[in-house]
Amino acid sequence: MQLLYLKLTSPQKDVNAFNAFLEQNRNRIANQNDPKFEFADSIFANVFCHHPLGAEKLTLNEIDKVNYDRIMEVYKNRFADVSDLTLYIIGDFDRDSLMMLTQKYVASLPGKGRLEKAVDIGYHLFHGDVKNYWTRKMETAQDKVYFFWTGDCPYTARNVLLAKMAGQVFTGIFRDELREESGWTYHVDTHCSVVTDQNGDDGPVTFMPLNVTVTAGKGAEARDLIEQTIKDVAAHGISQERLDKVKKYYRKVYSEDIQDNTYWMAMMRSWVKNGVNLDKDYLHLLDSITVADVQDFVTRYINTGNRLILLMEAE
Repeated sequence: MQLLYLKLTSPQKDVNAFNAFLEQNRNRIANQNDPKFEFADSIFANVFCHHPLGAEKLTLNEIDKVNYDRIMEVYKNRFADVSDLTLYIIGDFDRDSLMMLTQKYVASLPGKGRLEKAVDIGYHLFHGDVKNYWTRKMETAQDKVYFFWTGDCPYTARNVLLAKMAGQVFTGIFRDELREESGWTYHVDTHCSVVTDQNGDDGPVTFMPLNVTVTAGKGAEARDLIEQTIKDVAAHGISQERLDKVKKYYRKVYSEDIQDNTYWMAMMRSWVKNGVNLDKDYLHLLDSITVADVQDFVTRYINTGNRLILLMEAE
């Protein structure tokens, strides 16, 4: 509580940390011609419609102009009034003792009634079907494939769970097909979620990125296989065996999560921010999900949503 109070009311400069941060960014700029960095930059630029926040690259000249005093000024302004901040407290504590500390170190924080609302700065997700393919010389020849599916989706406990399960389903399928069966894959990374408030008053949307690194010369085949897999699941669903495996996985995850403060923090934040209790009857909801439910979710919110495809092939 003391540290919280001091961080908000008496921030102190740390010149060594500041200089280390600038040096990290200088090193990144020095390596920005590395294909891995180029591909990552392309992902952000395309996902967010080439908005400056997602597309523009820092330059050494810009880093040299960073003003530490201005940073401190902005920080102090932001926390000079905490009227519209929410404090979450999770853990094993004595309620009375905690109340005394909260009254001393939180109630005394500056609050002048400043309430703010997110504004639209044009930082929106892409729409439609976006495709970018290019070749690149590489020291270690590999093809990189990136998909991103997104679309409007109601934020409910059921949809949040279905999104997670869909992501786990596709993780298993793509690893089986790209790594085990085809033997092309060095790396497969995907997940699916329902997120809120991306920009201003934007409503909730599905997020499903897929990042794959495959053997050089196999990128186009991997792209086509991924596209066909999404269509197949939307058209024919998945096996009961695969669904049971995913349910078993999430039962195990849940039994571990409820022992962790991080989980309960996420539950509280969802309740306060979105008015949705993601923990209530979780296991009952998990058990109720059917093969048809997963298929319907994929059809509605992945297969028919907006889609981005990036393919960088080794020359």
